[in-house]
Amino acid sequence: MLFKISMRLARLSLAMVIAAAAMPSRAADEIKSVRLYALDCGHAEFKDMGFLSDTGEYDGKPGAVAVPCFLIRHPKGILLWDTGLGDKLAESKNGVDKDGIHMNVPITLVAQLKVLGLAPADMIYVASPTSTSTTPATPTSSVLPPGSSTGSS
Repeated sequence: MLFKISMRLARLSLAMVIAAAAMPSRAADEIKSVRLYALDCGHAEFKDMGFLSDTGEYDGKPGAVAVPCFLIRHPKGILLWDTGLGDKLAESKNGVDKDGIHMNVPITLVAQLKVLGLAPADMIYVASPTSTSTTPATPTSSVLPPGSSTGSS
């Protein structure tokens, strides 16, 4: 059940990226209203999802989740919320297995940004849900994993 929901979310995310490619909005365009894009930043399949619940209801049960990233285009700049599992993981076409978790990234975040007419250098802020701050991105920064330093905070 969870796997089916995860796959539906992944397909929806990819469809949104493809639909966004048809839109004329590019990095240099003036943004007059807020736009939100959901991006596919990976998938994870678990042999045992017990660590996702403190009640024990998932103990010993397999499952899968989508790992989304969100791009927010605002008149004052662009915010990337999370960087997902990382573009490096996309190099492994069949994904990787670690500690009972199979992870894969079917399309890189950089490729999805390119479809939107953006590059990592266009990000004004990169935020991580596992961090307590939003870090200003530097003009030369690449898409960074959570916890990486991008300059002044």
